[in-house]
Amino acid sequence: MSNDSVTIIGAKGDQAAIDQTISRLKQEAETILQKKPGDGSPSGNQHDHEELVERLAILAGKTGVYEVGGTTDVEIKERMVRIENAYMSVQAALEEGVMPGGGVGFYNIMTALDGVIATNTEQQQGVEIVKQALQKPLQTLVENAGYNSQEVIARINSEHNPHFALNTQTKEYGDYFAIGVIDAVKVARLALRNAVSVIGTLITTHVVVMHVPDLSIMDGYSPEWAAATREDPRAP
Repeated sequence: MSNDSVTIIGAKGDQAAIDQTISRLKQEAETILQKKPGDGSPSGNQHDHEELVERLAILAGKTGVYEVGGTTDVEIKERMVRIENAYMSVQAALEEGVMPGGGVGFYNIMTALDGVIATNTEQQQGVEIVKQALQKPLQTLVENAGYNSQEVIARINSEHNPHFALNTQTKEYGDYFAIGVIDAVKVARLALRNAVSVIGTLITTHVVVMHVPDLSIMDGYSPEWAAATREDPRAP
């Protein structure tokens, strides 16, 4: 017990009543997610949804405490960031659903650009640039894991299945959900939108100042070596 909260351990109640309350709260949370833009305050809707999710977690008995340890402060902070990112990814998935991960989801989006009608050459070039960018995550991920990106893309195309993906760790092809290669739609959507926003700013800017990293530390290393040893040559 503290000034702000009281924790009851080992409490029991009517399971039927608890299940009924959980069902009602899920419906309320779903109603909030289905609200259209302009229907109430966005921040208020988000706050209400977070409170409902927290109540559902407590009622369902799915709450937990993570204890993060490590040898150094840097290691502890890095692990804490991993847990926070995982939690936020799950929250994002609950809000907008999931999609194939490993770059496959972005790759599948390219078909939506086939219906875009460009009115001039510059717009057509822009569409082609976006298509190339959507292929890059899949190519980079599989190449870093030691695969031939062209062979993987050919295998994915041959299936004609938007849910077909590759788990580079287990070297298993299959349904993205079954093999555990999942991305949150919200995370992917915001990443793509922000990337397009940044590029839109850059192409209208005369001068850009940037930091050029020292790539000499990667000399002598290959994606195949990194995949086989699970080591990062950039690590101190």
